[in-house]
This record gives sequence, structure tokens and C-alpha cells, in this order.
Amino acid sequence: MVMRRNLLLGAGSAAVAAGSAAWANKNGMESMAEYKAAVAELRRMPPTAPENRDLIRYATLAPNGHNTQPWRFRPIENGVAILPDFDRRTPVVDPDDHHVFVSLGCAAENLAIAASAAGRAGDIEFDPAGDGTMLVRFGTGSGGEQALFDAIPRRQSTRADYDGSSVGAPDLRLLATAAAVPGVDLVLITNRPQLDRLRDLIIAGNTAQIGD
Repeated sequence: MVMRRNLLLGAGSAAVAAGSAAWANKNGMESMAEYKAAVAELRRMPPTAPENRDLIRYATLAPNGHNTQPWRFRPIENGVAILPDFDRRTPVVDPDDHHVFVSLGCAAENLAIAASAAGRAGDIEFDPAGDGTMLVRFGTGSGGEQALFDAIPRRQSTRADYDGSSVGAPDLRLLATAAAVPGVDLVLITNRPQLDRLRDLIIAGNTAQIGD
């Protein structure tokens, strides 16, 4: 889903806001053209000498559980701390906050990849104090794969209305090829009754209340 990450930098911290059409309305956008322009700005390449804000922008493009974006960014000396935002947790489907911390890990990885591409490669640490925080400390070296950095702004999905079209066989083959690595199991569901059942389960999980 193509989601906006509205960075609110100030007082040494940054919060992330989400949305789609609602986000667009909230921010005064009245057309999909404005929406797409905002997406393009969010996913533009960082400048040659990116600042922390540019690197954080790439971190916010990380995959995360139910697109809740359960993180807050705080600049620290020579790096960025990524803190869990428990106001965005989903206790029905994630009672132990596993998805929250996986999401933080994904954001930290994106941030580290972007920093590496900018010649600021460093280290990622987990700080269990204060509910658990990921620390990305910048260095002065380069490293990693350029292909991983280039892929960050390309990884996206959308909340636009589904047009009903099926995924083509060539794309399904590409998915199967990409997943053909040790430790990865891929289940492609193309049968309509199974798809409908999966849809119903997802809706039920997203809308359930604790105790249901």
C-alpha cells in the first residue's frame, strides 16, 4: 500500500503519520495527482550529501506490520535512534508486539542501507532499555549492495481501489523465482474461494476487538 510518511522533525525527534486518501484530505490534497506528487517526493533519491532527515525518509519506507508504522525517530550523536510507538500497536493480531519490533528492525535496516550508500556505513544496535530501541550509528565507510539501496523506493503497494485484475503468469513466475532460496516457503493462492476466505480472515483480524 502506498502510504505517506509525514516526518515531523523537531525537538530532537521525529514522528511518523500515516494515511492514504484520508491523509491526502488532511493535508489539503484534493486530487490523485497531488497524492502521486507527494509519493514521488517521498521516494525521490537523496541528495549527494544527505542529511539525517533524508536518511530517515528512506527508513520510513520500510515494510511494517499492517502498515501501522509503529516507530519514532530521534537524532542522537552520530546516528539515529528508532523507538517503538506503542500507540500504533495491534494487540489483537500481535499480542506480544512481535510485529512492532520486526517493523523497527526493517526501518533500521533501511536506514543502515541508505547511510552506507551515502558513505556513512556504521552499525545497528538493539538497546533493551526504555521499551527497546534500535540504534543506527553512522560511520565513515561505504558498503552493502547498491541494488538493495535502489530497491527501497520501489518497494510499495497501494490502497487504491482494486480493479479486479489477476496477477499474470509471468509475474507469478518471477515471485516463485525470487522466493527460491533456502529457508523461504512461498504459497501462491490463485483459487477464488481460497482468496475470498483469506480476505475474510484478514478483515476479521483487522477489525477484531480484544476479547472477541
